[in-house]
Amino acid sequence: MRGTPARLLDVLETDGGWLTIAGLAMRVDAQERSVDRALWRLHAKGCVDYRVVEMATGHAGPRAPSKWSLHQPHTAWVERRSEWRFVHE
Repeated sequence: MRGTPARLLDVLETDGGWLTIAGLAMRVDAQERSVDRALWRLHAKGCVDYRVVEMATGHAGPRAPSKWSLHQPHTAWVERRSEWRFVHE
C-alpha cells in the first residue's frame, strides 16, 4: 500500500485512538476529501474502524441552557462527526 492510505494507516496505528477526518488530513497534509475516500476504502478492507459521535454545539434559542425545563422546547444544536481508528488484529 502506498500514498494517502499508507500514511493514514501509519498515523492511526501510531496514535491508537479515534481521530477525525480533519485531524487526519492535517497530519498527512492531504485534502479532507482524499482522506475521506481513502478511509472508506481502508474500512472496506477491514483496516480501520468507524463511529459517529454526537456532540452538543450550543443553544439556538433566546433562553439560556440553564433555564431549560420540561415545559420549554429543547433548542440545542447537535453536531455529528465521524471518527476513525486502526483495527488491531
